[in-house]
Parts: sequence; structure tokens; C-alpha cells
Amino acid sequence: MNSILPIAERHERLLRTVGTNGPNDLSLELEIAAVNLWNGASIAMKTEAVETRKVLCSVKLFGCMLCSVQDLIEPSLKGKFRSLNCLNRTLRSCVDEQERSIAEKTQEHADRVFKSLESISTGFEKEVFEEFQKVKTELFITKMQLSIVEGDVEMAKFYEERAEAFTTMVNQALALETSRVIYNSSLVLANRGLHADTAHFLKKALSVVSYFDLSSESTYVKKSICGLLVRSCLEIKTEESLQTAAETIQTMECLVTGQDTVEPYGLAIELAKIRGTTVDIESIIMRMIMSVSISENFKAILGLINDYAATDPYSAIKCYEYAFTNKLDPEKDHDGLEMLFVAMVNAYIKDKATAVEYKRKGLTLFFESAEKLFLRPLSKKCSSSSITLLWTAGKSCMKSNEFQDSVIWLSLGLHRVLQINDVDKGKFQRALQNAYLNLDEHTKTIDIYTTMSPESKDSLIAQYNMFKLYNALKDEEKMLGCLKKLVGYDEKNVIPLLSLCAINCESSSRVAIESMMLLFSKISGGWESEISIASTIKSVIELILKEMNQSFKGQYCETLLTMFQEAQKFAQSNPTTFSIDELKWFGAQSFNVARTCLIEGDYFYGDMIADCCARLVNLIKDDISLAESMSLKLWRFRAGLISVMCQSKIPNIDPKVLWSNVRTKSLNLRIMIDELMITCQQNPELQSLQSEWEKCILDCMLFQFQSELELGNQSALESIIKESYHCRTIEFDSTVVNVVNDTKYPARLRSLVFSSIIERNISDSKVPSSTISRWIRLLLKQNEIDASMQKVLTQVIARLGSQSEDNKFPVHEVEWMSTQCWNRGVSLFFNGDRSQGAIWCTNAMRLSKFVNERLETTLISMWNEVSTTTTT
Repeated sequence: MNSILPIAERHERLLRTVGTNGPNDLSLELEIAAVNLWNGASIAMKTEAVETRKVLCSVKLFGCMLCSVQDLIEPSLKGKFRSLNCLNRTLRSCVDEQERSIAEKTQEHADRVFKSLESISTGFEKEVFEEFQKVKTELFITKMQLSIVEGDVEMAKFYEERAEAFTTMVNQALALETSRVIYNSSLVLANRGLHADTAHFLKKALSVVSYFDLSSESTYVKKSICGLLVRSCLEIKTEESLQTAAETIQTMECLVTGQDTVEPYGLAIELAKIRGTTVDIESIIMRMIMSVSISENFKAILGLINDYAATDPYSAIKCYEYAFTNKLDPEKDHDGLEMLFVAMVNAYIKDKATAVEYKRKGLTLFFESAEKLFLRPLSKKCSSSSITLLWTAGKSCMKSNEFQDSVIWLSLGLHRVLQINDVDKGKFQRALQNAYLNLDEHTKTIDIYTTMSPESKDSLIAQYNMFKLYNALKDEEKMLGCLKKLVGYDEKNVIPLLSLCAINCESSSRVAIESMMLLFSKISGGWESEISIASTIKSVIELILKEMNQSFKGQYCETLLTMFQEAQKFAQSNPTTFSIDELKWFGAQSFNVARTCLIEGDYFYGDMIADCCARLVNLIKDDISLAESMSLKLWRFRAGLISVMCQSKIPNIDPKVLWSNVRTKSLNLRIMIDELMITCQQNPELQSLQSEWEKCILDCMLFQFQSELELGNQSALESIIKESYHCRTIEFDSTVVNVVNDTKYPARLRSLVFSSIIERNISDSKVPSSTISRWIRLLLKQNEIDASMQKVLTQVIARLGSQSEDNKFPVHEVEWMSTQCWNRGVSLFFNGDRSQGAIWCTNAMRLSKFVNERLETTLISMWNEVSTTTTT
């Protein structure tokens, strides 16, 4: 076809140029062959694959060329109209198949034929002229479609406007086809995100399709146009576009029949959200429920109400209830009713704006009406879903200490409409017991117990709940009766519950001792192969930690310390009974508790538990990988560091004793780190831990530094600062400065530390100049004057001379330094120390040039006066 098509084009062009000798015998045969070829290609395009359809575009153009040749041999209006119609439809096929090169050729030939017809159109009879207008409109619409595909929206608008002028003059079929083409072209624009252009074309399409009476086909097209127009307007979000969307939605609603989709109402809801008029959503949903068939569109309608319920459950409940009560057939739509039932339960639970007591009344009334409406029992799925929602709501309220609300949700879960099974019923009743216990409603706790089945009464949790009740009532005999029942169970949860009984039995030491004895008898009885001492202690610790996770309770710290110490002693004396994982667990929990104590200010227990953590971790065998061993040692070090931190904060201890202990612990940690650093350096696979250990060294040095500072050991302070040089960080140096910056320490000592920190950072361009200037300010505020200050100033002036644009000293800080140096220099001058005075004043003048020329000129002038006055 690539070879034949150019030949046909050349012959067609030649015949147009030189003309023919008039009709001949080949004319009719050529006409039949051209029409059959074009029609055959058109039919084949409906079923063939993409690549074949692209080739068929060329075949159709070839057929058009044959039609044109036939018209040149035997010219006629019919032949020209036929050629233009074929070319126009071929052009549309090229657009659909994205055959750009064939489309260009086709458009060129179509334009030529069109101009030929247009030049003689003034002489057409009425019927011929109307046919010409129809073909003209179709061509413009096709060109509009091509322009959109090519991305030339302005040209597309031009063609669309020319087509619109003739569309309504022709007939309904053309109007419908025109609207359909504009819609398809608008989809292309919408997919490109050109929503304003999409809306422009769709408005024109809507005006065209609305001109004639609506058939079922045109109604479908109109609905499609309206839907895409609204979505485009909602994307634009201007006031004009939103108004267009609102008007178009009204048009869509007028087209709605019972079997229609819910699209207009979904779009109306989106519009309400954008405009911020969400109060209108309830009325939109109600219109939808009353206008369309719920059974035909159930999932879509339920989805819209569910979305609404997420933001306004109170109003959504009205919509659910109306649909549930009035719009479904209990016999045919039982499944739909069940889905609405579950949705209603969920909406009541999600409604946070309404009081729970009001929701209880509403949901109770709904359960009663549902019980009358349903013609058969709820399915297991519906019942279990509703029960699960109420259970989750009740437990959630319990976790947030909203026990009264918890009682409401749990009580609703026992309503007869849900037909709760015995297992779930017992679970709800035990949860209700617990809620009433937390409300101190002892009578209701007993009432719940009396309504339980014998199996539920004898359950482990029910007996434990009754133990707590009798503990609150201080009834020792009944508490002992519950303990005897508890110990008779062969369940793994017995041991932690017995432990809880022992821990929480505040009302009777006798019962507490009995609880512990029963616990030990349970462990030493038939359970020792399954329950170890480690897991027993672990279960008690877990229960305590669960309480502490809700809020820190200092009264548990002593118990936890005892537990960790006993675990450490037991593991040390019986190494095989504790696994590595268990030791790690005890180490991790003790570490976390120690850290919590540090944060909460319980420093005594933080120190003791952190020390116990280090000893627990130390018990882990060395038959593990070197990397894991090093990680454990890092863990042990951090526990030791928490111990040091807590110890440094313990009140009411003699400061000398306190800081001597801190120094000793810090030195021991340093020794351990130095050994580990050597190991890291000797083993390449441990290089990743190098940075971690360097951080540890700095943390340890900070406590060394603070202890030596508090003990007044200046030489030790100098030594620590020197040792920290190679692994220092800006955070470390800033912390050292902040620690020393206290007037309780001698000024000379502060000056020494400040100048040392400044000297080792001044030449490092990575250290912010603002930080350096703050340290210099602290140094210059000291009354001590020594050579180190002059050295620092010299280094500052050198850094100022080479500072980068993104790390400059603040000008006001440089001005302050210059002023301080000047004042100090003048003071020295007039007090007789002319040599030092000159140095300070000179540094002031050198600094002033980095402030501004005015300050520099002023200081130089003043220096001349000062030096002359002192000489005189």
C-alpha cells in the first residue's frame, strides 16, 4: 500500500492538471471498484487489530483517490459529495488510529474538494445546499477532533465555532453525532488535564444535543456530556465553573429515571464539599434515595452514605434509617437491609458529637424496629460484624478510662436482635464486670455475675474479676475462695493472674501471702516443664510495665528493681535456665525502665535498675559473633551511662561524695571504651561501630569533665579537653561551654575552658561563625586578662579576613568585640599598662574594619587622641 498509494495520488493530480477526454467505459467500473474498496476497508476496521487498522487507513485513502479519479473522468456533484464524505470519514479514522501522516494527506485532499464545492455552492438548490452544509459541518467537526489530538486547542475552537453555526440548521442525527465527537475529543483534553478547554467544548456539545428532542440515544449522550462537564468544572474550581457545575447537575437530575446510576448525586456531593456547604449533603442523599432504585444501585448509594458518615455520622444516620425503613423489601432485599444495619451500628459508634447516652437510646430504638422489620434471623456475618463493632467500641472506651460509655456499648452487644452466641456473651459479660469494677459499681458487678451461665461463672477471668470485687469489698474469705478456684485451672494464664492477685491485694496481707504460696506451688507442681522462673518473673514484669505504659507510677519501681535483681541473681546461679533471648529481654526491659526513671526524675531507681541492666547483659554468653558481642557491650555501656546520669542528679548527697562516685564510674566506662576501641580497630568488620564508640567516648568525657569541674581539678579538665580534640563534635564543645558558663566557677577557669574551645574550633570553617562569636562573647565577659585572649583575637581577625559568604560572623557581634577590646585597651592605658592597652586598642581597630568604615575611622581618630594624651 505504501507503493500503490503515491501512484494513485500522482495519477489523480495529473488528471486534475491536464484534464481528460470525457467519460469512457472505465468510469463505471472505477466507481464500483472505488466504492467497494472503501466500504470493505471501513467494515474491516471494525474487527481488525490495531496495526491492521492503521494499514486500512491507507486503503481507505486509496479508495478516496479512486473516487476522485472517477469524478475527474466523469465530473458530477454526486461524485464530489461522495469524495468529500469518503475523505472526511477517512480523516476521522486516521484521527482515531493516530495515523498522522495519512491524516495530513487526507486533510489536504478533503480541503481541495471542499473548496471546489464551496466555490459553486451559491448555485445549489435547497436540498443540495442542505447536504453541503451537513458535509461541511462534519468536516469541521473532524478537523476540530484532529486539532485536539495534535494539541492545537485554539484551532480546535475555531473549527468548533464554524461547525456550531450550521449544526442546528441540519438535522438531529448530525447534532447527535457532532455532540458525540465533541465528547470523545473532550475526553482527550480531560486526560491531559486541560479542564478549562474541556469545559468549553462540552458546553457547546451540550447546547447542540439539547437543541432537539431527546431520544434514548441522545439522552445517554447528554448524560455523558453533563457528567464530564461537571467533573471538569469541579477541577477548575472557579466560582463561574462551580455555578456551571451546579446548573449542569440540575440538568442531570432532571434526566434521572428509577434505573439510573447515582452519578448526579455523587457529583453534587463533591460540589458541596468544594463549596464548603456540606450541610446540603443530607438533602442531596435524600433526593437520591427517593429518585433512583436502591436495589439497582445499592452499593453505590451505600458507599456515598458511608463516605458522608465519616464526616457527619449524625446526619448520615437519618439517611441510613430512611433507606432502611422505607426503600427496601424485607423479603427480596434482606442482604441489603443487613448491610444497612451494620452501617447504622458503625455510624452510631463513629458519631463523636452526640452523647453516648443519646446514642444508646437511638440504637436501642433502631434494634427494636429492625427486629420487627426482618422476616428472618440475621446472618452470622451481619450479627458477628455488629457484635465486633460494639465490642471494639466498648474496649476502646475502657482503654481511655471511659467506663460508663464502655458499659453502654457492651450492653448493646447483648441485645436479643443480635442473637449473640454463648461464647461471645460470656466475653461481653466479663468485660462488663471489669467496667463496673472500674466504676466501683459493686452491686452491678454481682448482678452481671448472677446472669452468667455456669461455664462463664467458672471461667478464669470471671473469677479474677470477682477476686478484684471482693478485694475492694475487703471480703477475705471470698477472695480466698476465688484463689482456690483459680489455682485449679490448667491454663498458662493462671500464673500471671495469681501474680496479679499477689501484687494488687492491698486489703489483706494474709490473702497476698496465700496468693504467692499458690503461685509457687503452681510453678513447682506440674508446670515446671512449661513455665520457668524466667517466664514467671517476666509475666509479672510485663503486667507492671503494661500499667506503667499508661502512666508512670513510681510505686512500681521498687517492685521492678526487686524483680530485675532476682532475675539477675537466679540467672547467675542457674546459667542454663535463662536463654540468651530471655537475658536480652530482661536487659532490654530494665534498660527501658531505667531510662523512663531518668526522664521522670526518679533518679535513685534509675541508677539501681541501670546498674542491674548492665549486670544482666554481662551474663550473656560470649559464644556469639564478635559483632553481636560488641553490640551487647555497647548496650551495657549505655546502661552504665544512664546510671552515671541518674547518679549525678540524686539529691541530698554530699556533693564531694556524689561527684567522686560519678568520676569513678565515668573512668571505669572510659577504660571499657578504650578496650573496645582497640578491638574495633583490629577487626575491619567492626568499623561500622567506630562512630558509635566515638559518641560514647564523648558522652563519657562530658561526665568526666563535669565531675572534675565540680571537684575543682583544673589540670584534669585541661587533660580531658586535650583528649577530646580528635573526636570532638560541635555538640560536645557547646555542651562543655554551657556547663562551664556558670558564675559559681572561677573566672580564670571559665576563661581557660572558653579559650581552649575557641582555639580548637576557630580555624574549622564547618563550625558556624555565630557559634564562635557566642563563645568569644563569653570569653571577653570574663575579667581575667591573659595571653590566650590575645591569641584568640588574632585568630578571629584572621578568620574574618577569609570568611565565606554563607558563614559570616554577625556584624553586631564583631562590633561588640571591637567595642569590648577598645574599652579594655583604653582602661589599661589610663591605668598605666600602655603596652597591653595598645595591643587591645590595635585589635579593636583591626576588628572595626569588618564592621563599617565609620567605626574604623572613629576608632583610629580616638586612638590618635588617646595615644597623644598619654604621651603628653
